[in-house]
Amino acid sequence: MSANPSVSPTPESAPHAAAAQLLLTPIKNFTPGVPFVFMAGPEVDDAFGWGKSSRWAAIGRGEFTQPVKIGAKSLWPSHEIEHILAARLRGATDDELRALVTTLHERRGGAMPPEIGEKRKAVVDRLLDGKRRKKAMHAASKANAGGAA
Repeated sequence: MSANPSVSPTPESAPHAAAAQLLLTPIKNFTPGVPFVFMAGPEVDDAFGWGKSSRWAAIGRGEFTQPVKIGAKSLWPSHEIEHILAARLRGATDDELRALVTTLHERRGGAMPPEIGEKRKAVVDRLLDGKRRKKAMHAASKANAGGAA
């Protein structure tokens, strides 16, 4: 039984067709025989000498690449980390880093939607504000306790 080319795919088969197309799309900048290595968040943090909140803040500002989600894990391709580290060592400006990150996302096969970066930035800002408030409250309570003694 042959498929009729004039019949459009059903809504249920559309995701399968999209997935099949992704499997057939060659990975850009992929060299056969060279392992494709991913790094977890703590490894990335060690490479840059920063913490988790600094990494997410850089992502929110567009100065660091979005992670690749594999299952429940957020991972970064090691070659992207190498490019960003090299740019930082060269003394790249924030605008140059944002341009590099955009290029790296495009090489993955699609640019990062800007709204994702904005959402992440909002979350990071809320987290940092909470930490600053907590730190200020702790300092105030220490000052009050020190004055009462």
